Amino acid sequence: MSFFELFGFGLADIGRKLFFSMSLCMEIAEIRADEFGVYVSFEEHDFLERYIKFIVSQGLVYYDYSDYLIDKDRQVAPILLTPLTRRGREVLRHMQQLTNNAFHECLLRIDESSLSSLFGRLDRVEQCQQRLVSQ
Repeated sequence: MSFFELFGFGLADIGRKLFFSMSLCMEIAEIRADEFGVYVSFEEHDFLERYIKFIVSQGLVYYDYSDYLIDKDRQVAPILLTPLTRRGREVLRHMQQLTNNAFHECLLRIDESSLSSLFGRLDRVEQCQQRLVSQ
């Protein structure tokens, strides 16, 4: 899983907002895991915290980071649905170009009806990520 995937597959409200939850992360991880299974440890929580810091520090969404800190202090996984900033919309537009429109609005969860189309989009996303990393 990558920040790229979390951002792209978290789109909601016709691509105007970003959704994030542990359930979305688990759904992406389970699809990626194949037969090996998925578990959540400190490393995974640290990764998700870095993702929240990243989208806030890069100005991709309107989100009060102190809300995340309150959830963390209460040992609650955050759930957010927050508008994209202008910069976030520009990043999304660029991601759409790079992946041949692999990202579009989700229904706040990956369900059976969207699962078949998701596999094709995951392949395009993976290819794009590999090209970006190799540059």
